[in-house]
Amino acid sequence: RNLTAVDATCARLMAIRPERVGYLAEAAGRLGPIRQRQIEQRGEGIDSLRTPFALVDEIPAHRGLR
Repeated sequence: RNLTAVDATCARLMAIRPERVGYLAEAAGRLGPIRQRQIEQRGEGIDSLRTPFALVDEIPAHRGLR
């Protein structure tokens, strides 16, 4: 129902801080929540499923996401 909440949750699953992802930071509060406490999580908890994705520092969009 809420695409920003879905993307923020996916970022957390990849061990990326959603507030550091440009489009999510812009969308927060306008299109939907990105804060974890504002998102109803059903099923397994994020901590048990988190898998850090490899980020490449040479790619500018990857810098500072964690």
